[in-house]
Amino acid sequence: MYAKLRKKRNDILVIELKRASKKEINVLKVFLREAGFITKKVPISWKDLYILKLKDAKYHDVFEISFANFEHSNTINNIYAGGLYLGLIYKTSHKVKFKPGLPLARRLSKLCKTEIRCHVVNEKGEKRFLYGRTVPTRMILNIGSKPMSIVINILGEPLGWGRVELRGRTRRLVPLIDLGWYLRRGG
Repeated sequence: MYAKLRKKRNDILVIELKRASKKEINVLKVFLREAGFITKKVPISWKDLYILKLKDAKYHDVFEISFANFEHSNTINNIYAGGLYLGLIYKTSHKVKFKPGLPLARRLSKLCKTEIRCHVVNEKGEKRFLYGRTVPTRMILNIGSKPMSIVINILGEPLGWGRVELRGRTRRLVPLIDLGWYLRRGG
Protein backbone atom coordinates (compact mmCIF):
# COMPACT_ATOMS: atom_id res chain seq x y z
CA MET A 1 0.00 0.00 0.00
CA TYR A 2 1.28 3.45 -0.84
CA ALA A 3 0.17 6.95 -0.06
CA LYS A 4 1.47 10.22 -1.44
CA LEU A 5 1.12 13.26 0.76
CA ARG A 6 2.12 16.76 -0.24
CA LYS A 7 4.73 18.07 2.13
CA LYS A 8 5.21 21.43 0.43
CA ARG A 9 4.18 22.81 -2.88
CA ASN A 10 6.42 20.63 -5.08
CA ASP A 11 7.69 18.06 -2.58
CA ILE A 12 5.90 14.76 -2.32
CA LEU A 13 6.29 12.60 0.77
CA VAL A 14 5.96 8.92 -0.12
CA ILE A 15 4.78 6.55 2.60
CA GLU A 16 4.84 2.80 2.13
CA LEU A 17 3.09 0.32 4.41
CA LYS A 18 4.25 -3.22 3.74
CA ARG A 19 4.18 -6.57 5.46
CA ALA A 20 7.35 -7.19 7.46
CA SER A 21 9.94 -9.39 5.79
CA LYS A 22 11.46 -12.43 7.50
CA LYS A 23 14.63 -10.40 8.08
CA GLU A 24 12.68 -7.57 9.77
CA ILE A 25 10.73 -10.04 11.91
CA ASN A 26 14.01 -11.67 12.92
CA VAL A 27 15.38 -8.28 14.10
CA LEU A 28 12.39 -8.02 16.48
CA LYS A 29 12.80 -11.63 17.64
CA VAL A 30 16.51 -11.10 18.37
CA PHE A 31 15.64 -8.05 20.46
CA LEU A 32 13.00 -9.99 22.41
CA ARG A 33 15.43 -12.86 23.11
CA GLU A 34 18.05 -10.36 24.32
CA ALA A 35 15.41 -8.92 26.67
CA GLY A 36 14.72 -12.40 28.10
CA PHE A 37 11.49 -13.29 26.31
CA ILE A 38 10.79 -16.67 24.76
CA THR A 39 9.48 -15.65 21.34
CA LYS A 40 6.98 -18.54 21.16
CA LYS A 41 5.22 -17.20 24.27
CA VAL A 42 5.16 -13.54 23.20
CA PRO A 43 1.61 -12.39 22.38
CA ILE A 44 2.44 -10.98 18.94
CA SER A 45 0.88 -12.12 15.69
CA TRP A 46 4.01 -12.38 13.53
CA LYS A 47 1.96 -12.59 10.33
CA ASP A 48 0.33 -9.22 11.14
CA LEU A 49 3.57 -7.22 11.42
CA TYR A 50 3.82 -4.26 9.07
CA ILE A 51 6.57 -1.75 8.42
CA LEU A 52 5.75 1.91 7.76
CA LYS A 53 8.48 3.37 5.57
CA LEU A 54 9.01 6.97 4.61
CA LYS A 55 11.27 7.65 1.67
CA ASP A 56 14.83 8.47 2.82
CA ALA A 57 13.97 7.98 6.53
CA LYS A 58 16.65 6.87 8.98
CA TYR A 59 14.26 4.43 10.66
CA HIS A 60 11.05 2.53 9.93
CA ASP A 61 8.13 2.10 12.33
CA VAL A 62 6.88 -1.39 13.18
CA PHE A 63 3.17 -2.04 13.77
CA GLU A 64 1.06 -5.08 14.48
CA ILE A 65 -2.01 -4.57 12.31
CA SER A 66 -4.86 -6.97 11.90
CA PHE A 67 -5.65 -7.16 8.20
CA ALA A 68 -9.34 -6.91 9.08
CA ASN A 69 -8.73 -3.20 9.78
CA PHE A 70 -7.98 -2.65 6.09
CA GLU A 71 -10.87 -4.57 4.56
CA HIS A 72 -12.98 -1.42 4.41
CA SER A 73 -10.19 0.83 3.18
CA ASN A 74 -8.02 0.54 0.09
CA THR A 75 -5.89 3.55 0.99
CA ILE A 76 -3.89 4.67 4.01
CA ASN A 77 -4.33 8.39 3.28
CA ASN A 78 -6.88 8.93 6.04
CA ILE A 79 -5.82 6.29 8.56
CA TYR A 80 -4.25 7.71 11.71
CA ALA A 81 -3.75 4.46 13.60
CA GLY A 82 -4.69 0.97 12.54
CA GLY A 83 -2.77 -1.20 14.92
CA LEU A 84 -0.37 -1.45 17.83
CA TYR A 85 2.91 0.45 17.58
CA LEU A 86 5.75 -1.90 18.57
CA GLY A 87 8.83 0.23 17.96
CA LEU A 88 11.22 1.10 15.18
CA ILE A 89 13.89 -0.58 13.10
CA TYR A 90 17.05 1.36 12.32
CA LYS A 91 20.49 0.69 10.88
CA THR A 92 23.79 1.21 12.64
CA SER A 93 27.14 0.99 10.93
CA HIS A 94 27.31 -2.72 11.79
CA LYS A 95 23.78 -4.12 11.84
CA VAL A 96 20.04 -3.54 11.89
CA LYS A 97 18.51 -2.99 15.35
CA PHE A 98 15.11 -2.65 16.97
CA LYS A 99 14.16 0.06 19.48
CA PRO A 100 11.04 -0.83 21.48
CA GLY A 101 8.05 1.42 21.99
CA LEU A 102 5.93 1.94 25.08
CA PRO A 103 2.90 0.03 23.74
CA LEU A 104 5.11 -3.05 23.39
CA ALA A 105 6.18 -2.70 27.05
CA ARG A 106 2.52 -2.52 28.07
CA ARG A 107 1.66 -5.66 26.10
CA LEU A 108 4.65 -7.68 27.33
CA SER A 109 4.44 -6.53 30.97
CA LYS A 110 1.75 -9.17 31.50
CA LEU A 111 4.54 -11.75 31.20
CA CYS A 112 6.73 -10.15 33.88
CA LYS A 113 5.52 -12.29 36.76
CA THR A 114 5.10 -15.58 34.90
CA GLU A 115 7.57 -15.82 32.02
CA ILE A 116 10.44 -13.47 32.84
CA ARG A 117 11.72 -11.30 35.64
CA CYS A 118 11.40 -7.59 34.88
CA HIS A 119 13.04 -4.68 36.68
CA VAL A 120 10.84 -3.57 39.59
CA VAL A 121 11.26 -0.20 41.29
CA ASN A 122 9.78 1.25 44.48
CA GLU A 123 7.72 4.47 44.58
CA LYS A 124 10.75 6.79 44.70
CA GLY A 125 12.42 4.81 41.93
CA GLU A 126 9.23 5.05 39.87
CA LYS A 127 9.27 8.83 40.15
CA ARG A 128 12.94 9.06 39.17
CA PHE A 129 12.44 6.67 36.26
CA LEU A 130 9.43 8.62 34.93
CA TYR A 131 11.51 11.80 35.02
CA GLY A 132 14.11 10.06 32.85
CA ARG A 133 16.67 9.95 35.63
CA THR A 134 18.91 7.07 36.64
CA VAL A 135 17.51 4.90 39.45
CA PRO A 136 20.04 3.91 42.16
CA THR A 137 20.24 0.38 43.58
CA ARG A 138 18.43 1.27 46.82
CA MET A 139 15.27 2.05 44.80
CA ILE A 140 15.36 -1.16 42.72
CA LEU A 141 13.32 -3.95 44.33
CA ASN A 142 14.07 -6.62 41.72
CA ILE A 143 16.60 -6.75 38.93
CA GLY A 144 15.34 -8.51 35.81
CA SER A 145 16.77 -11.63 34.27
CA LYS A 146 18.51 -9.61 31.52
CA PRO A 147 20.24 -6.20 31.72
CA MET A 148 17.71 -4.62 29.32
CA SER A 149 14.08 -5.26 30.24
CA ILE A 150 10.69 -3.78 30.98
CA VAL A 151 10.52 -1.64 34.11
CA ILE A 152 7.41 -1.98 36.27
CA ASN A 153 6.28 -0.44 39.55
CA ILE A 154 5.24 -2.37 42.66
CA LEU A 155 1.69 -2.67 41.28
CA GLY A 156 2.98 -4.36 38.12
CA GLU A 157 2.23 -1.37 35.88
CA PRO A 158 4.70 -0.87 33.01
CA LEU A 159 6.77 2.30 33.20
CA GLY A 160 8.97 1.76 30.14
CA TRP A 161 12.21 0.10 29.09
CA GLY A 162 15.42 0.30 31.10
CA ARG A 163 18.91 -1.15 31.25
CA VAL A 164 20.79 -2.12 34.40
CA GLU A 165 24.39 -0.94 34.27
CA LEU A 166 27.29 -1.52 36.62
CA ARG A 167 28.99 1.66 37.79
CA GLY A 168 31.91 0.87 40.02
CA ARG A 169 30.53 -1.67 42.47
CA THR A 170 26.92 -0.55 42.34
CA ARG A 171 24.16 -1.22 39.87
CA ARG A 172 21.88 1.45 38.51
CA LEU A 173 18.85 1.43 36.25
CA VAL A 174 19.09 3.71 33.22
CA PRO A 175 15.84 4.59 31.40
CA LEU A 176 15.82 3.89 27.66
CA ILE A 177 12.27 5.11 27.12
CA ASP A 178 9.68 5.83 29.78
CA LEU A 179 6.09 7.03 30.08
CA GLY A 180 7.29 10.47 31.19
CA TRP A 181 8.96 10.89 27.79
CA TYR A 182 5.57 11.67 26.24
CA LEU A 183 5.15 14.59 28.65
CA ARG A 184 8.72 15.87 28.34
CA ARG A 185 9.21 15.80 24.57
CA GLY A 186 7.45 12.98 22.81
CA GLY A 187 3.88 13.87 22.50
